[in-house]
Formats: sequence, structure tokens, C-alpha cells
Amino acid sequence: MISMPNYDYELSEQAFIDAWDKLEHPDEISKIEDIHKFFDLLMQNTHGIFVVDHISGGNYDYVDSIYYNEPYSIIRWNNYDVYRKKYLLGELTEEEQLCWWPFGYTTYDYILCKIQKIKFFKFKNHLLIGILSYLTNIKEFEKWFHTKDYTLIRQDLSDFETDYIFWEGNPEECRKHICRVNSLPFYTNLIQPKQNCTTSGIKLLLSFTYDEVMNRLNQALHRLDFVEPDDTDSLFDIGNRTRRILEYFLKYFCVYQRIDLGITKNYQHLMLGDLKKRIKSKFPEATITQRIINISNDLSHDSGKIFTKCEINLFIKEVIQTIKDMSNMLLHSNTR
Repeated sequence: MISMPNYDYELSEQAFIDAWDKLEHPDEISKIEDIHKFFDLLMQNTHGIFVVDHISGGNYDYVDSIYYNEPYSIIRWNNYDVYRKKYLLGELTEEEQLCWWPFGYTTYDYILCKIQKIKFFKFKNHLLIGILSYLTNIKEFEKWFHTKDYTLIRQDLSDFETDYIFWEGNPEECRKHICRVNSLPFYTNLIQPKQNCTTSGIKLLLSFTYDEVMNRLNQALHRLDFVEPDDTDSLFDIGNRTRRILEYFLKYFCVYQRIDLGITKNYQHLMLGDLKKRIKSKFPEATITQRIINISNDLSHDSGKIFTKCEINLFIKEVIQTIKDMSNMLLHSNTR
């Protein structure tokens, strides 16, 4: 981290700490009302002058506003409505046009996501905020979209988001939006103050996601402790939950390493066997054993097989070790 002295309060680490302290410094927040209460406090203290890192590698050093448009949260960093109005009045200067042109004469540019929770990590006096999103169902989004007075210009897909470019209201009013729909259920955005800003945002998002996965697996082990050895349904439930967590992490691994899966379109249809094949083709050292895949498949449906409590325990621990090994690969990777 690079320390820069004499920061104004809006750019400072203390502005983040003060907003956090007003909510009694929670480790995480999952109620959407409280999440936006925190964002409101943060915007009041900083006036939007902070850094947002995205899993794609993009980053922004100013946020115009953060607000809730049920059921979505919107983080908007560009607002060129002043230029739009001046253009319509014939008062836009050549210098202003040159400033506006690189952004495609867009009025608003923003991320749209369904937030599951935000998580806080404090290093010395530097507060980091990770945003964990739900998977945004594109069909549900488009149904919501069509209830608005919007006219679609085009739709662009990437492995990180689905971009919708559209007019709001009468196209002659030139109210153009670029809406970047977050399509992935991971920690995809990291917020931090400008003071002592770290450039390791992508690695930190990996750390947040890894911690989330490990917490879920440890919860599975804890639940297993209280299951009777002959409670087959509960054993299968915990085993299947472990399989889903492994699948979740492998999808994250592919996104992080930019393995092309068309994941924003196919997330729900990507299965363990295909994920293993795609990962192994690029990273043969990845420790995804066929034994883990076979057990996972047996646990995912009525296979007729019976697993003991000891076998489920061993399966969870093998999955934990696999994810630890693959996380270390990501941490030492030069890809990101």
C-alpha cells in the first residue's frame, strides 16, 4: 500500500470508519435496508470519492450515487445529465463534447445487482467492503425492464456481466443508459477508501469468496456432527450441499482464470464433469479427482447408493482440501 499524507476527510480511511461505527461496526450486513443505510452514510462522508474494484479487473475512483430500485441495487459512477441538457439547448461547448464523447454520449452508466450481503475487513485503519451478489436471472431482469419506459438499443454479453444499452423515455430526449447487470453470485465488487488504497482488489475479492466457501463447508461439517448415523436423508442433504459448494467454487475458478464457459448465459447448466474437463485442459495440475466427481454425482440424485456418516465426513474434508489447493493456485497465478 502507498501512504499519502494530508488527505481530505472525504478521501480518508476515517470517513469509512466513521460510517461503519455508526452501525456499531458489524462484520457483515445482509438486510437490504441496513446495507443501503450504510451506503447512505458512506456517500454522506465521502461524496462518492472512493475506489470500486470489479472482478473483471475494471475499477472506478468516483461514485455518483448508490440507491435501491427494488429488487436491485444500483451503483452509478457516471451522470452526464448536465451535458445532455446543454446539448438539447444547443449550449454544449466543444470542450464539454470532447469530455462526453469517450463515454458514448451516455447519460448514466452503472452496475445493477441483487445484493446478498456486504462484508467488512479492517486492516489497521483501512476498511475494505466486499459485495456478495445473488445470481441475477436475466429473464426476471428483462421482465422488470419491460415494466419501465425504456427502449433497448442493444445487449452485450461478457463472462462478468450483461450490458443493456437503452433510452429512457423519448429517445429524442437523449437520456441514454448503460446498465451493467451483474450476473454472477460471487464477491464481484470491492469498495475501499482512496487513502492507502491497495491495488490488489482482485486478490481481495478472491479472499472474500474463499472465506465464504470455507464458512459454508465448515457449517456442513458442524451439521454433520449432530446427524444420527442411520439418518440417510440428512447425510445425503449435507453431502449434496457440499457438492453444490464445490461446483460454486469451480465456476468461480473459471471466471477468475478467464476460462471461457459463457457463464453469464449458462451458469445454471454447467455441471461438475464439464467444469473439471475445462479446468484440467488448461491447468492439468488442478487437484480435482474423479473420486470426488463420482461421489458428488451419486449425492446429487437418487443413485441408490448408501453413504455412511464417516464417508460423508471424509468427502467434505477432501472437498475442503481440493478448494484450498486450487485457491493457492489462484493466489500464485499471473493471470490476474
